[in-house]
Amino acid sequence: MSMKNVGKNLKETRSKLGYTQEKIEKLTGISRSLISMYENGEREISLSNLNKLANFFGKSINYFLGVSTEEKELKISYRATELTERDAENLKRAKKFINNLHELQEM
Repeated sequence: MSMKNVGKNLKETRSKLGYTQEKIEKLTGISRSLISMYENGEREISLSNLNKLANFFGKSINYFLGVSTEEKELKISYRATELTERDAENLKRAKKFINNLHELQEM
């Protein structure tokens, strides 16, 4: 799997969910410039950052790597005008828990 394809999947997911690179930086701690390099295939993404982004977006690492062509989208609804860092962390934990539960059920 090429880094361009991983980056393309990251960018499509980010855009589809309505996040800017700046917002992702604020909520994940991964710099905007690094996110841009990943999305443009200019830099190889570390497993740690790929895991962090996959958890944030509620997707599997395999989805971004292109190993799994089946997209399983997790949507969590909430009412808020502004998402705090604590809110984002709680949503990330909930998405991770639900994804892990779903993967275990498929085994």
